Parts: sequence; structure tokens; C-alpha cells
Amino acid sequence: MSGNILLPPSPNWFMCDSVDCRSEDGLMVTASFKSIVVYHVTPDERLPKILKMIPYNNKKVFVVRVCPNANDPDFGHSVASTGEGGEVKVHNLHNGTVTAHHNHQQDSSVNGICWGSVGDEAVVVSVGGGGRMIVWQPKFGVHQMFTFKQFKEISLVEVNPKSPSQAVLAADRNIALVSIKDGKVLTMLQGHDYNVYCMKWYPGEESSSSPFTEEAFVTNSRAEAMMNTGKRTPKPSHKPLPNEGDNNKDNWRNNNSNNSHDATPSTGPFLASSDYGRNVLVWDLTAKKFVTKFNVPFSTSGYKKQTVGKDKGVDKQHIPLAWHNTQLLSSTIRGELLNWTLWPGSAKYKTLHHLHSRVLYTIHVIGDQAITTGQDRYFRGYDLSIGSHSFSLPTLGGFSTSLSFCPQDANRLAIGSQENSLRILNFGGEIPLQTLTVWQKIKGKIYTLSWHPEHEGRLLFGTASGQVGWTDTATGHISSFAYYHQKSVYKVEWAPRVCPQNLDKLDNWCAYSFGDKEIVIRSPSDLMADPVVWRSLLPESVSTKAPKDITEFSFSPDYKFLAVGAFDGQVVVYRCSDLALMVTILVVRKSVQHLLWQPTEPQNPPYILAVGSNEHKIYIFHLDTILNGNVEDEVLTQAAGELCGHESRVVWLAWSPHNTGILASASYDHTIQLWDTNTGKPLVNYRGHTSRVFRVEFSPLDTDLMYSFAEENCVHTWRPSLQTYKTPSDDNVVLKEYKKEHEASSTVSEDSLPSRQAKEKKGDGNSNKDEIRSDTCVNVNSSSNSSSSNSSEVGSNKKAAFKSFFPKMHSVAAHKKSFHHLIIMNMLAQQQAEGQQGQGTEKRGQETITNSSEEDLEEENELENVCEDEATTKERITEVSEKYKCLLEKDGEMASPDSFSYVLNMYGSLEQMDSLLADEIQVHESKGNVSHAVQVHESKGNVSHAGLMHCWRGSLDEHITSAARHKKLTPFLVAAAPHVSFKLGQMACEAYADQLVEEGDVIAGATHLVLINKIKEAVDILTRHKYFREAYTVARCRLGYDDELRATVIKKWVSCSIYDGNYDLAATLQLSEGWLQEAARTLSRRVDPGSLFVAGQLYKAAGREELAQAMGTAALREAALRQDFTRIEPFLAHMPELNWFRAIFCCLQVLLHVLRKADKQTIFSYLIKSDQDIEEVENYEEHKDKLSKRKKQDGTGSHGAARASGKDERSNEKKSTDNKPWELGETEKQQSDNTQTPQTTNTTPQQQVEENEGENGHQGMTTENSPKTDEAIPCEINGECGGGDVLEAAEELETVVERVRREWKARGITQDQHNDIYKAVTANFSTQQLPTSLKQLWLMVSVAVTEMLLSPSPTHSHKHLHTALSHVQAWGKADQALHLTHLLLPKGTQDLSSLGPAFVSKDGTDLPCIKTLSWLYHVSELSLLNSHVQSEGFWSAVQAEGNQGMKNVEELTEAISTKMGFQATSIKTLEESNVDVSAEKINGATSVEVIITHIEDTNTTVSPSTAPSKDFKLPQSKMDLLVALHSCLNGLKRQQQQECPEQPQVEGSSGFSSPKKLLQEIVDKLRSEGSCSENELLSLLD
Repeated sequence: MSGNILLPPSPNWFMCDSVDCRSEDGLMVTASFKSIVVYHVTPDERLPKILKMIPYNNKKVFVVRVCPNANDPDFGHSVASTGEGGEVKVHNLHNGTVTAHHNHQQDSSVNGICWGSVGDEAVVVSVGGGGRMIVWQPKFGVHQMFTFKQFKEISLVEVNPKSPSQAVLAADRNIALVSIKDGKVLTMLQGHDYNVYCMKWYPGEESSSSPFTEEAFVTNSRAEAMMNTGKRTPKPSHKPLPNEGDNNKDNWRNNNSNNSHDATPSTGPFLASSDYGRNVLVWDLTAKKFVTKFNVPFSTSGYKKQTVGKDKGVDKQHIPLAWHNTQLLSSTIRGELLNWTLWPGSAKYKTLHHLHSRVLYTIHVIGDQAITTGQDRYFRGYDLSIGSHSFSLPTLGGFSTSLSFCPQDANRLAIGSQENSLRILNFGGEIPLQTLTVWQKIKGKIYTLSWHPEHEGRLLFGTASGQVGWTDTATGHISSFAYYHQKSVYKVEWAPRVCPQNLDKLDNWCAYSFGDKEIVIRSPSDLMADPVVWRSLLPESVSTKAPKDITEFSFSPDYKFLAVGAFDGQVVVYRCSDLALMVTILVVRKSVQHLLWQPTEPQNPPYILAVGSNEHKIYIFHLDTILNGNVEDEVLTQAAGELCGHESRVVWLAWSPHNTGILASASYDHTIQLWDTNTGKPLVNYRGHTSRVFRVEFSPLDTDLMYSFAEENCVHTWRPSLQTYKTPSDDNVVLKEYKKEHEASSTVSEDSLPSRQAKEKKGDGNSNKDEIRSDTCVNVNSSSNSSSSNSSEVGSNKKAAFKSFFPKMHSVAAHKKSFHHLIIMNMLAQQQAEGQQGQGTEKRGQETITNSSEEDLEEENELENVCEDEATTKERITEVSEKYKCLLEKDGEMASPDSFSYVLNMYGSLEQMDSLLADEIQVHESKGNVSHAVQVHESKGNVSHAGLMHCWRGSLDEHITSAARHKKLTPFLVAAAPHVSFKLGQMACEAYADQLVEEGDVIAGATHLVLINKIKEAVDILTRHKYFREAYTVARCRLGYDDELRATVIKKWVSCSIYDGNYDLAATLQLSEGWLQEAARTLSRRVDPGSLFVAGQLYKAAGREELAQAMGTAALREAALRQDFTRIEPFLAHMPELNWFRAIFCCLQVLLHVLRKADKQTIFSYLIKSDQDIEEVENYEEHKDKLSKRKKQDGTGSHGAARASGKDERSNEKKSTDNKPWELGETEKQQSDNTQTPQTTNTTPQQQVEENEGENGHQGMTTENSPKTDEAIPCEINGECGGGDVLEAAEELETVVERVRREWKARGITQDQHNDIYKAVTANFSTQQLPTSLKQLWLMVSVAVTEMLLSPSPTHSHKHLHTALSHVQAWGKADQALHLTHLLLPKGTQDLSSLGPAFVSKDGTDLPCIKTLSWLYHVSELSLLNSHVQSEGFWSAVQAEGNQGMKNVEELTEAISTKMGFQATSIKTLEESNVDVSAEKINGATSVEVIITHIEDTNTTVSPSTAPSKDFKLPQSKMDLLVALHSCLNGLKRQQQQECPEQPQVEGSSGFSSPKKLLQEIVDKLRSEGSCSENELLSLLD
């Protein structure tokens, strides 16, 4: 895993066999929570070395046993284990894999396992419930089961090391020696008064060895033992066994009665056992008796004996045992280690150490090292040979929850955990991992820690129980504040007081804590004082803009600013001195998990903020310009950088204190990622954790050391320099398992740490759910209410789903895309109209109040308050719908005004809702739907005859009361109850309602409550079961005056909708209550252009102009990113303040237009006809259909039959689809770890589509043999095929830059506006992002080119050109680099006039950006040539055409001159230069080389004004290839002569091979094909 475990998980409590050792090689294994930990213990090491941690398939492991024979060829490297589920497994210790397993315990528990042998084969013996013992051979997978019926539960098993075919079993107070071959009981051992806890065989090497001293052996009988102990031995708890044999009939009495002091002692084997009463017995198995029995004291340090309850099984006292030579080791319940010297009948102890503070559970001896573990969760090592403490290793009983280094002493690390304790590790002490544990007075799991910046050793903490306090690490003293949060505390931090003018009574440094969705401030000098709520200090103008559901806060390094994150993703930054709102960040769309400022010197902070959230991205914001400029109430809708790569939510971030810009992130995808935020590139990925990662921190002392922990009870240390992975990927097995188990559910609960709020639904909320259905509060066919898709219904006895109560509403809005957006805009228009009407009514009332009588005034007000008539409503709806028709999807259909009106009635007046309900009732009646209660209950059969008879005899009251008590009411009894008494009727109706709810019929139950006028109770039941529309209807119709009840229903409905990802419905509900800003913020959490545009309009209606512009900018950006150009102009018509975006829009259109008309098969031309209109991108779908039809008619593809003739073989290989590389979807670009030459792959068109669009090889480029995928189809412009056209004369063509400027002028963008537009563009678009899709790449390029053309100074132009080039290099595909470089330099690298006046100068070619541009220009050509040459299609074309690409010298010299930008050379000039121009030499490489050399030596370049277009052509013959190669090499030679590095360092560069490597690959291919001589190949390399 390329990492080490700093703190391992602790062994399980209450079990003596949760740890096992092998002295032969110092191996130790532990059963620790959900993993097996392997250690290596040697005297030379100061701490045990943790070799491996083996996960146990997310289940708890109870018992582990390592194979006792390290030299066993099959299992010497194996460990056996058992855990939850009763499965027995054998793990390979080297790789952690399960080599064998079985589950033959018949669903009963497995309590103990042990290794043994039958014959020469190793076996694993397991015991458990039902008195079963299973002997299993893992090598062959066979087993044998033995059942001891006299035992209900066998708790322990230990195989005799001297006789591996025999084992002792412990069952309650009894011990039995059995044969594992045949299951025969050899001996029964009795003598314990309590259940046996631990058994250990005496490990004497010789059969005659004895654990007793050499003094006279004094044996004792059971009677003597009773006299010595003063206790009465109970009678045997079992009858004699039939298989005990005749040798056991003498039993204990005869054996014990013959004891005498001078009897000869037995030779064993010996066994020591302990029980829960602190009794230890040493047994002689040959004599079948115990020879020594003693009681372990409570404590050797004067600890008084505690009272033991009458039930001896309740007070279990664990006494572990171990043998060292002839001495027996045990512990006391106080954790003291004792060394016992044994005599027959007696024993004496010596205390070895008091290192543990609580009871011990295991003792093991490796060599002379005694290793103990206990309830204090420490491994303690004690050297028995010299009598000294050797090591102390702390462990974790629960997974860590917080991690923090002390700022004053970097050697101290504080770790909080779920054990309600705090550990402070000291790395600078003489003792390794010297640890202070603080647990007293800590109430709850510690979730967060914060060291005091000035007061050394003061550590602030917050717990899951709401406690906030601090501890002094020097003394361990806890100081706790009196005020507790009602829920968990997720963040604490020391900081100076905010608004010091309002908090003058508090200390300079205060304790800030976040819990209950609020931030509170406490003064450490007054523990009893009430805290100050942060929100109460906000100015009145700011308090309304503050986020409501806070999830995170963070102070800047200089404590001048406070960042606050919210559940909806909003981040706001306040100035601490007065809590003025500085900036609102509207980029993150899911719950904020962590905010972290980049550390820096307080004198010059850059104010860089990193945000981790429930999204998979990390956002970087550069706020120095805003915060240093003291600009208030700014809005950001664009991050300075986005770090993409995680597969799940990001919960923690950490900046490197050593290297500026290096950021670490911890994610639920089980990995930790290191990023370079300066370039946006991922650096390394750590995959050592096997579960969700919660924290990561950099070591403050070591630049190459990291600390992290996950949900696995251990802390890891690892070095980034040793990691081999760069990003999380699907080949990570652990990540695949996580996706299967946790993708649909499973979030960390409030008690189990970091997730601050309820889990948001998976996805970004972009699914277009219908407004009516998406509230999901009604069961429609197989769909139930909104909770049914996420969890099971509240009642486990839920009936089958029933039909919707609002069928007409479902049919109105079910299949109309963007319907919800238009509903919101119509609702907003209706509210504005009603507001204006209300203002007019108020004025008219004031004018007439003095001149009208009360009767006239009442009549007039009644007439004025009448709702708009139907005609006026439809007219307004039609007007609004037409105004915002741009919100419709391309394939969407405008709904009728009646449909909009019908849905609006749901949120309108009571009269409108009454009309809606009448229509729904009519639909139900027309379909013949009967009462739901009748459907469910009367279908059960006839009404009870007993009920009728009770009615006859007049005893209905008693019968109804009894039926209500037993929940057996029927509709007949409920209907009859009011006829007995009114009180009984109400009681029966209420009881029947509860009965229906329990049976799953929530609607009918709530309706019965409405019948007895318990409206609030009915609404509460409906909302609890998430039937929100029904609850809303009942509340509006029956308690229309109760605005508080209606608002409560709406809030719960909104929360449920947001949880389900249905932001459209949530915004509609919020708008219906007049919560404009809340509705806008909810819609802004979606990323589609329509939602963002509507959010901007809502903000505008609420008076938040700055947020409206921010949302409008985001909508335009998303529309451009998706290339949904049909919406941009309509959006700009509604938002004239954003007309600056038109400059980017025009530039993007021009770029895509040129890319469209480039012929992908013959010539790539990057000039535009000056008289040709720029085709709108939105018309491409219509054009695509026409092109598809034409292909079907011609049957030859887009190039016509002429091109296909004579080339049938190649035509069969050219399969195509209709999409374009610039029309690709939003798929993520796969990052390549290794720089390599892109290759064109031979895949089917369907395979190309199924793979990531635009990710296969070179987008936009194909070779002759490669299948023509999306990007390979040339697009016809104005009915002509762009690839087949002959280019117009130079004077009729213009460059991209010229065309962009002309388009700007045509659309009203003048030179005077350039400076203002430039400022707006640079303020709203980030240049530090890495492109993640092809569409995003060209949008980013368009922005950079726009900034380059608008920039006020040449220096800025150069910077923006460099930015555009860095985008294509970061994308790493040669075809896109070729497109950009040839778009910018369509006439070659020698003509810079196409870039504009900022680059036309004497030293223009010396600019770094121009050098980079030239390098990319030639390398992209060379890379595509290499890809083309490596394909088989090229050589098929060469063979088919007979290599006759050039038929004469004139054609060859003209092609070479044109390609290299020189004047043409005549044949006469060549002959005068002794150039061989014979026909047989025309097609040779030598002729090409000689001609090129001659042209370079004798000719001059063509002037830029008359230079033709430098088109790029994929060669179709060997001669074409040689011409193209020499052209590329000529350009690279010129660049080298200018002392330009081979590969300029461009930010984010990746994916481009060096020219030498590319040329070498081409030469190797030519050599393998044998088409050129060796001299010709060497000439290319020279």
C-alpha cells in the first residue's frame, strides 16, 4: 500500500484469543475490529513493526490463530480467523487473500479456532454453538463435524502442541480433552466454579519437563483443595459420557484419595486455565486432576476488594495466562502483570509492572518479551530477561475523527476518536510514540480539534454530544463550557473576537464552535456565560443575505476575514472587524464540507480559498483582489480553478506548509489526492485505505510525509514520493467494491462523524423531472411517494401503490420539457401583477374613503379584489410564454395556456384551488374510481356478522371500543359509532385513522382525521409520510387562514424535493410563498442554462442585481459550453447589461465555423471566404439530417460517388456517423499518466460512440484506414463540401482574427468598448482551469483569443496567447493543437500578421509565446503524420496508387516550394545545379532531399502579402509524406536556430512527444515497410 500504519486498531476486548503469536519468527496477529493486523516483534526494534492490515470484508473479526509451524509448506504463511457470520477463513499473510474458507457451523456462532493436525495434514479446529466441533482440512476443503450433546456452547479450544491430534475444549465450567481424529472424549476435567476464560498448554520441550520447582512434590486431592480454598466444589454438571471408556470409571475420587506427600509426581502434559472468578488451576492431564489452584488478587497495590453480586456470571473478571519457561504469567483486574512460581498445591507471585491502567485481556510471550493488551488500548512490551519495559504502542478502538498538529511544537500530534478520548502523541521524546490519553470529563465522540495559536498546549475540542471545552496538554485538565449544543459540534476554532466594538466584554481570543446550524462565540475566561450567536452580530443589511443552513466556517490566516459555507453550496466571506459582506460565491452546488485558506505570511496574504463539498470537484478561489481592495458585496460565479478526479465527495483539505500551491484532499472514494493548484494537475494518489477517508494532514517537519485516517480504526503515514498512482481510477479494486456497496446509500451518521447533513441524492440535480410528478408524494402506478425511491416506506406493511389523486395535473405537465421553468416565470409575472394591482387598490381606497359611505366602500373593495377573469389570465400567460420561449428545449413543445393556468391554480387563491379540485374529482368520477377505503378494506369480504348482531342487541358501544383497542375496526363500525354517541364516533374515527396509517393507507387515515376536524393532525401525518401535495391541499382548503401551517408544509416539501434532487419543484414551491431569493438560490444549484437564467430573473425580481448578473453570466457560460447557441441571443435580449458576452460568442462561432469546413480527408484549410456568412451552429441539426439523407441516396458517404470510385476497399473502411468533434457531449477527458504519441485506433463506429466522445486518439482527425467516426465527417457549407472545394484566391480569403473583428463590428462592438469588455471578460472567466471536455476546451480557447484581441497592451496579448496554447497542451491531443495553431497562423509560422499588431514587430519571433506557438505548430503536424504513417490505410493507399503521387518534376518542385513557403523553382535551374531530374529519380527520396536543399540555398521566401494558405494535408503517397516531413523538419530547424528549447514549458503540458521521438518512430515504420533505403532514412534523421 506504499504507506505505514502509525496507530493500528486495537484488539477486540473480552476475548483471550483475539491475539496470537508465533515465537519461532516473532510474528503476532490481532483480530481488530474489521481487520487482521500482522506485526513483527524483535528485540532489536523499539516498536513492533506493522507488516500488513488485512481487511475482513467489512465484517468484524473475533478470533485469529497463526499457523504454529512457520516451516509448513502449505500454511506456514497463513492465519486462520473467524468473525461475524460464523465463517472460518484462512488468509495468506503475504498478500492478504483468502486461500480457503468454510461455513459449516450451521448458522451458529463460532467461538474459538485452533490449528492442529491429523496425520501429516494441517487442520483447523473450530467450536461454537450447539456443542459442535468441526475439524477442517483447508488444503483439500474437507471437514468432519462432531457434536457433544452434553454441551450447549463450547467457548474455547486449544490443541496440545505435543500431541496435535488432541485438543481441550472449554464449555462453561468444564474442560474436556478430546481426540480431533474421531471426536472421542478422553478426559473430563472439573474444578472451576466459574466459566472458563483462558486455557494455555505448558510449552515444556521435553516430555518429562514440569512447571513446578524442584522441591518435594506435594500433591493435593480435591478434598484438600476444598479445605485450602475454603470453597465447596460443586457436583459435576454432566452425566458420565458413554464414550469416556472404562478407564475413566475410577474418576476423581479414587485418584485424589490415594494422594500422599511422598507420591511420585506425574510428567504431564500440563494445562493452566483461568475462570471469571479469578481462579487459576494447573492441570495434570495424565493424572486427570488439577495439581495447583490459586486465586489471583484484585490488585497488588492495596486495591480493596469489590463486592461481587450474587449472580456470579454477571461480574466477569478476565484473567489472561501465558507461560514463560516454567513460570506462569497472569494479570490482575487492575492491569498488573504477575509472575507466578508454582508448587504442587500452592503458588507465589511477583509483580512485574503496573504499566496498564485497566484490565488485561491477553498475554503472549515471544522469546523473552511479554506482550500484553488491555482495556486501555495499549500494547505493552516487557523484557522478562532483564526486567524492564521495552515498548508501548497505542492503538485505536474506534476510528479517528480529528487530527491536528500543535503550532508551537510540531512534534505533538492530537488525535480525537470515537472512544470519547483524546490522544496527544509526542514524536520528539526518548520513548517512541509517547502518548498522553485524556478521557475523563469528555462526553461524547470528539469530532473536531483546534490548537490555540498563542497559548501553548491549550487544545479546543467539540464532541458529538454538543460539548465544547479545552484541555491543557501539560496537565490533562479539562475545562468545559456550561452551554452545550443541542446536536453534534462539527467545527471549533480559536480566533480573535469579531466586531470587537460589540464584544468588548469577551476575551481577545475566543472559542468559536459550529453546531445546530449556527456559529456561537464563547469567552474562555467565563465558562458559565451564555455564548454569543454569530448571526446576531450581523448588520441589518447583511443579515437577510446570510446563509441559513451553515455547514462550515473558516478564518483567514490573518484573522481578518471569515468564510462561511452552507448546505446549498453557497460560500460567503465577511470582514471580521464589522462583519460586512465582502463576497458571495455561487459556484458550489452541494453541501460544503470543508473551507481552507492557503497558509501564508500574515504580512502579505494571497487570500486563496479551497472548497471541498459533496461534489467530486475541489474549487479554488483567488480572493486577494476583492478582499485587498475592500470591495463589498461582490458576487463570484466562476472559480479560479477546478480540481477534478475524485470519484466521490471531498470531505477534507490540507495545504502543504512546505510547497506553495500543493493541496491534499480526502474523499469518500477511499483515496487521498495531491494536487498542484498552480497548474491544476494531479500529482499523486494514495490508495492505502480500504474505506472512506476522513482526514489528511501534512507533516510540519518532514516535507515528504503525510498523515491520514479513514473509517478503519488506524492512522496511516505515507510518503508521496513513493506512490505510483496519479489519480483514482476504475482499476482500483477497493473503489469498485465501494461503488457497489455505497453508491445508492450509506452516508456517515451524525454519531459516526464527518457528514454534516443528511445525504444529498446522488447526481447534480440536472435531471428534468416533471413539476407535478417530481414532488413524488403520490403513488402513481408502481411509483410511490418521494421517500420510496430512497428507502423503504415507513410502514413495513405498506399496501400496493394506488393511483394518483391528481391525475389531470400529471397529464398536463408529464411530457413537456422546460415546463417547470415557464411555470416559474408565469408565477413570477402573476405575483408582480397582483402586487401592482394591490398598490393601485390601496391608493384608490385612500381617495374614496372620505367621500363614500361604509356600504359603498365595502361594495367597491369587493369588486376591486375580484381575481382576473379567464381571458386576462390567458392573455398574460401567452405573453410571458412567448417572451421566454427561449427556455424551451430544442425538441420541446410549448404547452397551452390552459395547461399553465391549471398548474398555477394549485398555488393560487382558494377559489382557484377549489376549481382545480373540482376538475380532479370529475376525472376520478369519469374513470369510475371508487373510494380508496372501499378498495382496500371492503375487498377483504363481507362486513362482520358480529357487528350486525351487536347492532341488533344494542351493544355496539362495547364492541366498537374493543375493536378500537385491538385495531380491528371496520368501515361499518366507524359509520355506526356516531349513532351510538358523538363522543364514541370521534373516538372510533380517530382510532380508525391510526389503524389505517399502521396498515399503510396513509391517505385514508388522514382523511378520517379531517372528518372529525383534526386538520393539523391530518396534515402532520401526511407530511410525515411525505404526501406533501395532499397535505398542502388539506391545509389550504380547511385552514386557509393558518399561514404558519401552510409554510411548515411547504418547508418540508421543499426539503424533500431538494433531497431528491428536484430543484425545479422546490423553487416553484418557494416562489409560491413569495420566497424569491430562496427560490433563486435553489434553482442556481442546477447547472443547465435555463435554470440559471430563471434564477437570475428571480434574483432580479428580488432586487439583488449583483446576483442576477452573476446568474446570467453563469447561464451564458453554460449555454456556450454546451454550444446551445439558440439561447444566447435571447438571453442577452433579457439581460442587456451582459452584452459584453457577445464578444466571446462571436469568437466561438467563428472558430467552430472554420473547424466545420475543414476537410478531414485531404486538405485542412483555415482561411474563411470573406463573402461567406458565418453559419449558425444551431442550424447544424437540420443540416445533419439533410446530409444523412443525401448519404443514403448516394450510398457513398459525404464525399460523393466520385471519390468512392476506384477506392472500394478504402471506402468500405470509412464508416461514419453524423456528429462533430465540436458537438461532443460533456464526457470527462481521460488523463494519461505517461506521455505518449496518440494513435488512431481501428474500432467500429458504435465502439467509438460508446467510448468517451472525442477521447479516442485524435479528435477531428482520421487516417485512410481508420473508421470515420464523429470527428471524421466534413461538414458542407451552403450546400458544398468544404473538403472538396478549391480555395479561392488569397484576396478573397481572410484569417480568423480578421473575421472575428469584422463580426464584432457588425454586431455593434466598437473599438471604444474594447477596454470595458476586456475588464468584464477577465473578471468573469478563469484562466486556471484545465479542460475536461472538447467543448470546454474550445470555449476556453475562445475566451483566451477574445482577451488577446481586446487587451489594451501587447504584454497582455502575449499572456493571453500563452494561455490559449496552454489549454490545448493541457488537453494533450495533437489534432486540437494543429487546429488552434493553424487557425492563428493560417499562412505559416513566418507570417505573424494574422495575430494582430501586438505581435508584428522586429523581435516578434523572439517572444516566448510565439516560440511555443511555432513549436506546437510543427510538432502537431509531425504527430499527426506519425499517426497516419503508423496506420495500415496509408500503406494500402500507397500500394493502390502505385506511389505515383507526383508525375513530373514541375509538380514536385511546385509542391515543395509551396509547402515550404518558397518561390517556385524551374527545371532549368535544377539542371544547371546538376540535379538528377530523370523520370526514374523523380519518386526517390534523394531527389526530394536535393530539391529541398537547392531551394533553400537559392531562393527566398514568399512575401506575406502574396503567401498562399499553409494548408495541412494528410499524405496519400510516399512522396507526399516526404514532402510533408521535410516541411515540418525545416520549420523545426529554423526554430532551433533561434535557440528555442525543444519543448517549451507550457502550463499543464502533457500528451506531446518530442520531435526526435516522433521522427524516429516514422523512420522505424519506413524501415519496417522497406520503402526507403537506409541512406534516405538517415538523411531524415540528420
